[in-house]
Amino acid sequence: MNLEYDPLEIQFQETIKNTLSQSDEGSVWDSLLAIGALGYTVPVELGGYDLGETTNLLVCSELGRIGIVSPYIETITISDICQLDSINDRETLSSIVEGNHSYSLLYSRDLLKAEVLNNKLLISGELTSSLNIKELDFIYLLLSWENNSYVISIKKEQMLQKITPVDDKNTDNIYKINFLNFEINNYYEISKSEVDSIYKKLLMRQAAYLQGLTEGVLNETVEYTKIRRQFNSKLIDFQSIQFTLAEIFAELEAVKMKLNYTTWKLENNALSVIDSLETLALISEKALYASRKCIHYHGAYGMTKQAKISKYYTLVINEVNRYAKYKDLWKEISNLKKEQQISYQI
Repeated sequence: MNLEYDPLEIQFQETIKNTLSQSDEGSVWDSLLAIGALGYTVPVELGGYDLGETTNLLVCSELGRIGIVSPYIETITISDICQLDSINDRETLSSIVEGNHSYSLLYSRDLLKAEVLNNKLLISGELTSSLNIKELDFIYLLLSWENNSYVISIKKEQMLQKITPVDDKNTDNIYKINFLNFEINNYYEISKSEVDSIYKKLLMRQAAYLQGLTEGVLNETVEYTKIRRQFNSKLIDFQSIQFTLAEIFAELEAVKMKLNYTTWKLENNALSVIDSLETLALISEKALYASRKCIHYHGAYGMTKQAKISKYYTLVINEVNRYAKYKDLWKEISNLKKEQQISYQI
């Protein structure tokens, strides 16, 4: 593992952090376009910058740290899908780099049934996901069913009647999408290796975002416990609170080391699906633990919309279950390891 650092790369990363830290929910997309972030994983010959996944994951982490909701992860993952040999969609790729449209990505691994009849793809089942309906132009569906995988691009207008909001006081923008005998004329069939390449990157980006969210939760809590007083003392002065926050900080640093190592493996084409699943599962658990502990230190105020910790808490609850319920990640890891053992024995 190469531990050398490029001073120019570090300076560039600091510029990214400074730019995004000055952004809010309304201006973050313009900021991402200004720094060319939508082209970081796109080759130069296709209009991008080809900066690699390390810089890209830094953006994901920084968006989490400042508590921003953005379709960035979904959009750049769709750009990866467009670059697959079996798809090679230059028009959509160009649209993504230039920021002309807003995209959302739905991922289904054996949740939606799919079969091809008379050259049409017939989909059945339900998905629950976070969607920004107002700003959405296209929905991309990456679907794996049994031994086949497909990519489908759907205009928002085609989906509106199939989308219903989920009423949950703890979450925002959560919708149930009903694919009842949904017929698709235009679709791409992709290989298992192509699906795995997309899936690994998607999980790593989500892990980086959750790591950033956890860091934001801790920073917000430390600042608040310096202000809030109990029994004529600041909360931060109580040893029990000091030790708990120190424990979470230490665990977060360990998680960041895990993320850095798996990022290095990704950059060197050595990352397995199990590696990325373990990274996301670990960070998901730490994010939930940290947010639940930290919101407790804010008291009743922490549950109000005025408290920034409330936004972080809601984001963590949403994001740990975005692409799979975090408890199911360990189950998937166990199943994949069993499959590996069987293949080795054969």
